[in-house]
Amino acid sequence: MPWWKEIVVVGTVGCATLVFLLVMVIICYKAIKRKPLRKEENGTSRGEYAMASRNKKRVDANNAVV
Repeated sequence: MPWWKEIVVVGTVGCATLVFLLVMVIICYKAIKRKPLRKEENGTSRGEYAMASRNKKRVDANNAVV
């Protein structure tokens, strides 16, 4: 294998490694920077209930909004 092919292979692998590490740093930075979910009054987070609505109003037996 000629010497210039080895340089091309090493350069390609090096660039791919740098791109991969850069993407991982960006993903980790955004995950750390993201604000955590607010806790509900009963101590559970909104993320536990997929169908929960943010401003859902409950109606009691008298059709009065609670």
